[in-house]
Amino acid sequence: MLLDEGTTIAACTIRSLPLPRGRYYIWAAVTDPAAGDLTPWHPVTAFEVLGTELDPVLPGVIRLSLCT
Repeated sequence: MLLDEGTTIAACTIRSLPLPRGRYYIWAAVTDPAAGDLTPWHPVTAFEVLGTELDPVLPGVIRLSLCT
């Protein structure tokens, strides 16, 4: 994979963000066409979600998460 010298911009749009309030990180990796690592997984930015707090649960209760 050849990249021209300079800046390469990548964008990510999240239409729905079903997350509770808190700080989250976006991780990224860059691979070549054969799935070889050009850069390993690493956090590229952090962001704050201003959603609602989670309801308290009893100790030992596991919350399920759904990805759609």
